[in-house]
Amino acid sequence: MKKIVCVICILFSGFSYANWFSSTPPNCDKVDDVLKRMLDPIWKDRGYTETLEKVSSVREQYLDSKNNTRYCSAVLETQEYKFATSYSISPMSNDFLVKIENMSLIIDESLVAKNTTNLSNQLAEEKIKAFEMAKKYGEMSEACLSLDVAKKFYLDAANEEGYKKTMELLKQNCH
Repeated sequence: MKKIVCVICILFSGFSYANWFSSTPPNCDKVDDVLKRMLDPIWKDRGYTETLEKVSSVREQYLDSKNNTRYCSAVLETQEYKFATSYSISPMSNDFLVKIENMSLIIDESLVAKNTTNLSNQLAEEKIKAFEMAKKYGEMSEACLSLDVAKKFYLDAANEEGYKKTMELLKQNCH
């Protein structure tokens, strides 16, 4: 009787072990928290203040039954950026491994507009510095030209405060 019980236990454990390997990985939309735990520290280590806020457009690309791996794609969104991402989910020990296969920045209208505004503001600030240096050395025609260019950059960036400040500097120094 002990032998039969022992054989049944061995067979049961063998089937359980085989079933564990054949279980499919979780669905693509069930690993959002894992993606966040993976990416947030990486971005922080690289000096970015970004955190993963939203995972959208999640799709399963295919399930590789041979390797028991699910391949997925999604759009990962931070406050400022969106990334087209592909990742895989496969078994590892008693858990699953999520691996980012590919990740690329999505360049859309909002990103271009935001970066154009930031660039215009930065260029205007550089021209304000150029004004200060030219004024320091008595080159008022150069200084006024720098202010005029800075004013146009602030106007392009719709930066009303910078535009007003530059107009005031123009009135005080160039007219």
